Amino acid sequence: MKKPIVSPYPKYLQKDPIFNGMPNYLKDPKNFEKIFKAIYEAGGSTCTHSEVAEYAACFKCQTKLRDRVELMRKLGFRSGQQYLQWVKVHSRIKDMQAGKITPKGEYYNS
Repeated sequence: MKKPIVSPYPKYLQKDPIFNGMPNYLKDPKNFEKIFKAIYEAGGSTCTHSEVAEYAACFKCQTKLRDRVELMRKLGFRSGQQYLQWVKVHSRIKDMQAGKITPKGEYYNS
């Protein structure tokens, strides 16, 4: 009797749970630049700190950080990890559209 062939891979791959429940406007690559810029500007501060402890003690910088987190939540992100994955995915899409990357995910030598 032959042994059944068992694949270590599932028949159907599940969607990444980190993107479940994300609003459609965040999934649209056309909105990436606008959303990324808004979040970047919301957290920007004019202070310069040489030490992390100084940054943590600065009221102005902590206010900007809180504003950035609130904006991310209003836009529909559940966590910082989800935001970083979103940036990673959309950066790869942008590179593929610009022809810097192959469909397999390899960068062209430039």
